[in-house]
Amino acid sequence: GFSSHSSRRVTTFFLLKIPCKVKNRSKKRGGSSNFIFFCIYRYWYLSHLFREEMDTTFIDYLAKVRIDRAKTLLATGASSESVAESVGFKDASYFSKKFKKLVGTTPAKYRKL
Repeated sequence: GFSSHSSRRVTTFFLLKIPCKVKNRSKKRGGSSNFIFFCIYRYWYLSHLFREEMDTTFIDYLAKVRIDRAKTLLATGASSESVAESVGFKDASYFSKKFKKLVGTTPAKYRKL
């Protein structure tokens, strides 16, 4: 799994290395505020910076974080479908494929371990 050190590196990357503009988008006066972060760089450049800093792509990093969380949920006996949804996969079959690729076994077999 990913260590807290890895999580801190990602947080540091996004907070300190990417200048962003913050805009407050309030729907009405005195209501709750929605803050929107507009990053100055384009996606491809951010991807490049992330890969340089983390030695992996953002997409691969996110998949690994989700799969690590899924392993924890599967250990509680939760179904593959509910786990897939809980960790951010819209498609349970894609989740199963990604899980098997990264873990080496299916979510159903992992749950039985």
